[in-house]
Amino acid sequence: MNIKPIKTEDDYEAALKEVERLMDIDPEIGTPECDLLEVLAVLVEAYEKEHYPIEPPTPKLKRRKGIKWDYNGDGRHRHERIRGFWKRYWRRWQRRGNKMAGE
Repeated sequence: MNIKPIKTEDDYEAALKEVERLMDIDPEIGTPECDLLEVLAVLVEAYEKEHYPIEPPTPKLKRRKGIKWDYNGDGRHRHERIRGFWKRYWRRWQRRGNKMAGE
């Protein structure tokens, strides 16, 4: 195979087939086949980087103040949600005349 820049999809497919063939051979380091495999891998990687870019992943977990992970995505830390729960529970407890739930 002649080494040339990969400019079209057909060139890309041909290079991939040649890379696959060379990888099946598993050439020894320093042989012409190994050198050809390395060059084709670089060319394929450059073509893929240009034509098939991979977007960086968007983080699903936010980090605030370097303390806790925000698992629910509502912008509040876990301790803030717990504090809100206990405030609501405390108010209900006071309204019921300081009786625990189930009393």
